[in-house]
Amino acid sequence: MTKCAECDKDFDVSDARDEYRAEWSAADEAGEYDELYEGALCGSCALSQTGSNLNAGQAIMMVNGDMDYDQNHVDMYL
Repeated sequence: MTKCAECDKDFDVSDARDEYRAEWSAADEAGEYDELYEGALCGSCALSQTGSNLNAGQAIMMVNGDMDYDQNHVDMYL
């Protein structure tokens, strides 16, 4: 068992990998669990962090004019 760096709970890395893959397939822009978290975060925290990072990235793209602008999204994630 490993302790999550975010929530401090004990977790199994293979379970975290499976949970992450179930949400984000290899074809998604999220990346692979091992590349991003190297076993440091449980599946729940890794999913939360990835979702937050993707939403922040979209907000930046909106501000830069690379995506349709959504003020609510920008306000929430930047």
